[in-house]
Amino acid sequence: MRCRSGGGMIILMSSRSGNSASVLRVLIPLAGVLVAMTLGAGTASAVTVTGYDESELFDTNAFLPEDAIAFTAEGRIGGASTFELGLKRLTSQPGGAQAEFDWPDLEPVPFSLSYSASANEATYVVGEGSEAVTLAFTPDRPFNDILVRASALHEGQSSLVDELVLQVGGQTIGIVEAAFSEGPRPGGFFEAGVVTIEDVGFQDFVLEGRSIFGLTGDSSLDRQSRIAYQIKVGKELEPIPEPTTVALALVVGAIGIRRRRRRSR
Repeated sequence: MRCRSGGGMIILMSSRSGNSASVLRVLIPLAGVLVAMTLGAGTASAVTVTGYDESELFDTNAFLPEDAIAFTAEGRIGGASTFELGLKRLTSQPGGAQAEFDWPDLEPVPFSLSYSASANEATYVVGEGSEAVTLAFTPDRPFNDILVRASALHEGQSSLVDELVLQVGGQTIGIVEAAFSEGPRPGGFFEAGVVTIEDVGFQDFVLEGRSIFGLTGDSSLDRQSRIAYQIKVGKELEPIPEPTTVALALVVGAIGIRRRRRRSR
């Protein structure tokens, strides 16, 4: 891993290569594990960025269980009678904010996802100029990590999220990792390209980037979430102690109480 700094931006450069083949291959950076120091407001934290090829079958639910997700921004191919953009806690749940959007074929669409701690509000903007769509959501739990996931189901379809830039803690971090998926996917919806951004902290942030959808032109295939990306923001839950660990803690506590009682006599 190499880290280059200049003009107030930290540019993360990767060291592990992926093996995805696609018409969009020239747009895909190398995959790897990246670390940058983020400084701001008298605190310092390490932001870790990792890219996963879709063939690695990264378990997004294990990284961010549903109970740990604060909010999710979604872009999907959708359809005539459904939505294309969403901002809510979970994509599988009703509620939150959603909107329609007309996706171009193999053309980049800019987006930004931000959080304001003072307002406790997440804001998701897709597109630019008069075509930009803005959604807002109020989360009900803290977060620490960000997961970017891109998926495409059928042959001829592709989904790419790249040119990510994270602003957090007074620093701007340019990320060369990209989330990329190309159909067909034997593993179905569980097969996806993923980028994880860990230890962002529960604070203001802005994540900017772009998405590129590759369509087949067949409306029976290009619909719903068959071409999509999600940006999940959440916090890893504390592990539940094993029963034997709890029992041992109770025994140790009881021994300590007995010793204190003997000394007090």
